[in-house]
Amino acid sequence: MNAGRRRTVDILTTTDLKALRLLLGLSPAEAAAMIDEPKDWLVDAERGRSWNISPKYRDFLLRMEEVVQTFIDWVETTPGRFIIVYSNEDVFRDYDPVWAAKFPTALMHLQAASRAVSTLGNRQLNIVTLFPKAFEEYLQHTGKADSPDVRQSWAEAFSANYRTMGAKR
Repeated sequence: MNAGRRRTVDILTTTDLKALRLLLGLSPAEAAAMIDEPKDWLVDAERGRSWNISPKYRDFLLRMEEVVQTFIDWVETTPGRFIIVYSNEDVFRDYDPVWAAKFPTALMHLQAASRAVSTLGNRQLNIVTLFPKAFEEYLQHTGKADSPDVRQSWAEAFSANYRTMGAKR
């Protein structure tokens, strides 16, 4: 399990706060809203203008990092090759309510998926965005009901359509 490889986060400076926020895939405005502070307050907190680290902000970021680490642990225990992510907040909430309840944004979920791929490099994982129309057409075409295994089959079929091409000049 990833627990043995978990990254320990030590917030020593205000730059550590900013680095962790960026690693989590949060904009200053998103992070500020999530801790009910003005964006300017958060930007000042990250610049270290007072030499003080906000425990409220630090603890929020550390809680979100724990969610990411839990997600990586979960990915490690699943047999699938594809990590399914979502094109926007509504699709994320509709198609993955369990993780949507833990991740404040779909972008944060994508960032966690990217970190899982990096952390679990020996698994040769790929990230695929679930597009509702394409997925629903797949379900209709195959006559299958939505399930984790069916999503893996869809992701494999969907990703098979991609190819690498040189840029047109």
